[in-house]
Amino acid sequence: MNELSRMPLVESLFAAAEGRFSFHMPANRQGKSFPPWLRDKLWTLDNTEIELTGDINHPEGAVLAAMDLAAKTFGAGHTRFVTTGTTTSLLTALATACPRGSKLILPRRVHQTIMHGAALLELEPVWEEPDTGERIEQALVREITQHPEAEAVFITTPVYDGTTIPLDKIIQCARDQGTLVIVDEAHGSHFAVAPDLLPPTALSQGADLVAMSAHKTLPALTPGSYLHIGNDAITSGRVSAERLGQMLKVFQTTSPSFVIAASLDYARSWLEIEGRRAVESLLGLISELNKDLPLTLKRLHQPSSDPLRLTYDYSGTGRTRAEVRQIFAEGKVDPEVIDLSQIILIPALDTTGEEMKALAEVLHALDTRGRSFVTDAAGKANVGGLYSDAEIKSGKNITTDGRGSSNNQDIGWVHSLLDRSAPAAVPVGEALFGDICKREVPLREAVGRAAAEAIVPYPPGVALVWPGETITLERIEAIEQLLAADITVYGVHKPDMPSVNVIE
Repeated sequence: MNELSRMPLVESLFAAAEGRFSFHMPANRQGKSFPPWLRDKLWTLDNTEIELTGDINHPEGAVLAAMDLAAKTFGAGHTRFVTTGTTTSLLTALATACPRGSKLILPRRVHQTIMHGAALLELEPVWEEPDTGERIEQALVREITQHPEAEAVFITTPVYDGTTIPLDKIIQCARDQGTLVIVDEAHGSHFAVAPDLLPPTALSQGADLVAMSAHKTLPALTPGSYLHIGNDAITSGRVSAERLGQMLKVFQTTSPSFVIAASLDYARSWLEIEGRRAVESLLGLISELNKDLPLTLKRLHQPSSDPLRLTYDYSGTGRTRAEVRQIFAEGKVDPEVIDLSQIILIPALDTTGEEMKALAEVLHALDTRGRSFVTDAAGKANVGGLYSDAEIKSGKNITTDGRGSSNNQDIGWVHSLLDRSAPAAVPVGEALFGDICKREVPLREAVGRAAAEAIVPYPPGVALVWPGETITLERIEAIEQLLAADITVYGVHKPDMPSVNVIE
């Protein structure tokens, strides 16, 4: 075959979908969640703004009707379809709520999109950093009270592992101060369908602006997103649908995808018709899965968490991250993420018993140190033969942490850094866009220097260091531990001899 006739990306995507079990985004399970009548004709929906189709950026007719139905399903006063992801939805929400140069109250642990939005709009971050024993919501209320001049408060709920933050006291305090409440509910677009079984939605609690990533938990195409204005925010005039539409045109492409928009319409309809039954079925499958967990595997779950999000602490198994990744790979089960001590899985709402059985086999394989999955002639994964010494001791299968130990489970101190800011030497906007001199230096030589770009472990995309922040020794040690465990850290160059860009 001629080298230029190859399609490496197409080939790899087909291979990723072949005979594997998906427990990660997108929730359409590589298209398996779409019915044949839609899946087989999906690409015929790719069109442009003509009289018959309407215009997604200027909704009317069928486009507006689809968005209005979504508003009713999710309990919003106004809803827009965003086909370029919740990144666009969040940037639009920030620009709608926050005049240039205003103050924004926010936790440290937010998606990197908010960092970029703050830079673009020259916002001044007011950090919420909980005191010892203080909950996030308590710290946010404290900051809202102390900073009545702030235009908005930003909250992420649920967070990546499914934990939710109660919003009632935050929203009441914000109302008293005239502060708008923006919520990144990217991982909670399914909550509305079963309020008695799942956590309450941000809209039902009174949030003003809410962004949902439909593709994360609903049968929609990546990166379909819903952007909502709350009912009371519309009726009271706190948020203008016209201004939101203007800001959306700033950040969304002038050629939004009708295919993705149509999948948002389908996902909303599916949620109305099938969502409740699917949630009940999935809860039953999860209950059966967790009844028989290995004793060395601990499910991390709080009463207020999303019961459909599966987060497990595998540190009790004695496995390294590389071993865990290999066991999942050999079992043909693809998780959302495996970090130094946790596994996060996102089962689609229509996950089948067969898929859950494959996951159960992998989880049980983690419990037997030195043993892995083998695949028989029929391609079925079973707990089987020993790793060879070469497999276990190769660079891909065994790692050491940044403190020189083969036990890479001590991750709590790294996670804690995501909740604390570092001293800012330069405003984030100036660091990203200003006329400043930058230089690449070895990681260890960056101590005390201001970062010229974000340093972001990915996933989930929460910055360990914002542009303009001082790079401290403990953050360097955290980066070293993450790199040693083969975790991607954006902003770190030359992984074999790590370096970062700093401001001169």
